[in-house]
Amino acid sequence: MNLENSDWTEAESAALGALREEKIPGPGLEKNVLKELSRRGLLAPAAAPRIRLRIAAAAAAAAVFALGVLVGSQRSGRNAAGPPAAPAAARYVLFLEGAQPATAAEEAARVAEYRSWARREAAAGKLLAGEKLEPSAHEAGAAGPEPPASAAVRGFFIIAAASDEEALATARRCPHAAHGGRVIVRKIAVL
Repeated sequence: MNLENSDWTEAESAALGALREEKIPGPGLEKNVLKELSRRGLLAPAAAPRIRLRIAAAAAAAAVFALGVLVGSQRSGRNAAGPPAAPAAARYVLFLEGAQPATAAEEAARVAEYRSWARREAAAGKLLAGEKLEPSAHEAGAAGPEPPASAAVRGFFIIAAASDEEALATARRCPHAAHGGRVIVRKIAVL
C-alpha cells in the first residue's frame, strides 16, 4: 500500500507521519479531513441530508393526510348515496323452520344459495345478520320426553324493513321456502 501522495497537505502528511510514530493526531485532523473530502465532492455537507429528510417527511405526512381526507370523503359519500340501512327502519327476525332432508352435497348447494341471497339482501341494505343453527336444542325450566319446538328452527336472519309488508317481501325472496321450509317473520320490539 502506497501511503505517499503528492495531493496531501502538509498537515495531512504530518498527521500520517505521527501515526507512523504512534502519536495521537491532533484534534484538528478530523476537521481538516472532513473539510478536504467535502471540497473534493466526496462528502456531502452534513446539513443537506437532514434537510432532504425533513422535506421527505413533510411530503409523506401531507400525502397521508390527503389520502385520509379522500378516503373519509368517499366513505361519507358512499353512506349518503349507498343503499339505505334506514335508521327509521324496524328490525325483523326471519326464523327458518324445517326443510326437506338433504344429502351433504345438496346441503352445500343450499348453503351457497342462501349465501348468495344474503349477499344480495345485504347489498340492498336489508340484511343485518344471519346464522345457521345446530339441530339440537335445550329448554330451560321445562322437562319432557319431546324436544322443544325451537329445535325446528334451523337458522335466522335479522333484516331491516320500513314495514311489515317490506319484511314479508324480503322473507318471500329467501330460498328456504323453496326447500320445503317455512320462514316465520317476527318484528323486534323497540324498548
